[in-house]
Amino acid sequence: MIAPVPDEILTDSKEVLFRHIRFSLLHDGQPQSLAFVPLPKDKNFLSVDRGSMMTPRESYGLFTDNGFDCARVYGISVGEFADEKIICRSDPLPSSDAMPRANPAHAVADFSPHTTSQQKLIAKRLKRRALSRGCLYIAV
Repeated sequence: MIAPVPDEILTDSKEVLFRHIRFSLLHDGQPQSLAFVPLPKDKNFLSVDRGSMMTPRESYGLFTDNGFDCARVYGISVGEFADEKIICRSDPLPSSDAMPRANPAHAVADFSPHTTSQQKLIAKRLKRRALSRGCLYIAV
């Protein structure tokens, strides 16, 4: 496998990017739209993992091995993000004291061109797309 290039724009519109849904962001077993928008601490970048580099199960395992909470994994394609004027870039993460396992498949979806209110509307549309694709992995 070729190592990802940091900040490389993802151009394969069919590549599915995995979004980890925390237990606190589930309502009646489905993700809230808040799960598809960056939090203020994220500085307009939504964290995702590249489906071309790992399976949803592998993505889940890496995420939880690094100490993060995850109930479900959903997917949104690069093309679906692009439809919302959101560019996705590779953002491989090295291991660290806080994150013992490196994540070469990490990427970000850049929401910075949009205002906070626009981001919330986009998140609702992305949620619908993710739900139509279906849950890709459920924590056991």
